[in-house]
Formats: sequence, structure tokens, C-alpha cells
Amino acid sequence: AELRGSAGMGGGRESVRHRQRREAHFLLAHNDMTKRVQLSPEAVRQKFRSIDRRNPGCFGVLSCVKMQVNELYDPPSHPWCKGPKCCIPWPAVGTCVTWISYAAWRRRDPVVWQLVVGGADPTISDHAPAGCGPLGLHTALRSMTSRSVVYAISQVVRMRSLANRDAYFWERRSGHGGGSGASDTAAVSGGHVEEVSGDAGAPPVLHVASPPPPGEPAGRCDACGCSAPHLLPRPAAALPAAACGYMLRCQPCGCACCERCLWRVLCDPPDGEWEERGQLRCARCRLAIVSPGQPDDTEALDEL
Repeated sequence: AELRGSAGMGGGRESVRHRQRREAHFLLAHNDMTKRVQLSPEAVRQKFRSIDRRNPGCFGVLSCVKMQVNELYDPPSHPWCKGPKCCIPWPAVGTCVTWISYAAWRRRDPVVWQLVVGGADPTISDHAPAGCGPLGLHTALRSMTSRSVVYAISQVVRMRSLANRDAYFWERRSGHGGGSGASDTAAVSGGHVEEVSGDAGAPPVLHVASPPPPGEPAGRCDACGCSAPHLLPRPAAALPAAACGYMLRCQPCGCACCERCLWRVLCDPPDGEWEERGQLRCARCRLAIVSPGQPDDTEALDEL
């Protein structure tokens, strides 16, 4: 079915689908969120499974404009978890996660871009439930190439995961995490546990070859001076509305920067000919951030 409209210079025909997409883009351009609705728990699970199955069609602009795309949900489990909860001991994607952050962590680039087009805020996390991006963030992201935007979001999400992992290890090492027993020790040491038999009938003795203890995670931003606690868990309800997000360690410069500063620098115009539009840079020294190495999901489980 087709309707008469004003799509062309002479007022040709406009399909219903095209008109609906045009209206959806108009709503997104004017930040009209009034028509978005909450999804049922089953629908939310289906969306997460669509991300796992690399199906960006479930996050088209017509779907995104009708539903809340910036909600925080409990991270889903995976087939290797053998249960309803993720078995990775540290919050690899955060204690709660948005669809766009989960898609970036799972390296589902087409889904990430579809959610950006659909108005998703990549700065929302369990450390910044209201977001920590600058004004005009969405407009700035849409002005960059899709490849640059997806890569920058993926970098930040991976840095969050590494920050959570380092905080988890440091807490167990320093005694702040409350963990005890051989399972915690094995997790911290990477799973290299040696079992040594004792006397007959006595429980085996576990010896763990531990690497040097990691340093304390960064707690203060080198660019703006804001501070953020890194101890886990960190309840979202206790965070201020203007939270600065995760405190991240930039590579290769080693500066500590809050997420708010990183997003601000990403949206700023290039400062000189040597800088490129859409490149994630350290907010203190403006050195280009190298994407941090992170093992695949299954490899991370093998190390536990």
C-alpha cells in the first residue's frame, strides 16, 4: 500500500514504510522520548539473544523509537555459564548493562551502530546511570563516520571491563573484597592451582603460584581532578546524578581519565592537523588511546 505525499519535488508517492521511518528520524532528531515504552522481561531477554545472534534487524529505527533503549539490565548469562547468572567472577560488562554496551562488549558492531542511530546513549553505565556525556553528544556522534563511532564505543566498553577486572583482583589481594577460600585464590591467580596430596584421609593442600599483586586502581582523574571509588559492588542508587562514570587507565600514556572527560574530548573538534575526527584520546595529554587487549570470552573463562 502506498500513500500520496510530498516525498519528491513534484509530490510523488511515498510508501507507508518510508513515511514511518521519516517520522521516526524526526522524533530522534528532536529527542522526543515520550512515545517510548518499557519492554517486558521476556522481550528484554529476546533482545539480548538477538545481540548474541548478531541480528541488528531487531534494533532498527522503527523499533528503537518505540522502546526504551537506555535502560540498565542485569547482564545475561551465556551457554558456557550453565545457569541464569554469568559465571565470570568480576562484572565483565558491569553490575548492570545497557544494550549498546553489551553489544560493544560482544563485538556486535552493526548492532552498536543501529542503537546509536536509534538514540542510545553509550555513556550510561552502572557507574553513571544518568550518563556522563557532554551536551550534544548524539549530534556529535552522528556527525562522525559509523566506523569511528563504533570503534570508540568499543574501546570505552573494553576499558570498563579491564577496570572492573583490575578492581576485582586488587580487592581480593588487599582483603577488601571479602573473598576467601581456594576458589577466590584460584580466580585471582588466573586459575593456576597445584594440588598436593597430604596425609591419608586429610584434605589436599592447594598451592597457588601467584603473580605480583596489582597496584591500586586509579581513583582520581588526571584531567579534571574528579574522584570515583572503585570498590565493588557499587550500587547505582548511591551515585550522584552528575557522576563522572568509570575511572579508566589510558594506554599507552598511562594517564587516569574519567569517562566524562574521554567523551568530551571525543566530541571536541580536532586540536591540530595531527588529530583525527572521531578518535578516542587521553583527556590529559591528548595522546591517541590504543585499544586495550582483551581475551575472548571463552579464553577469559579458561583462565579462571
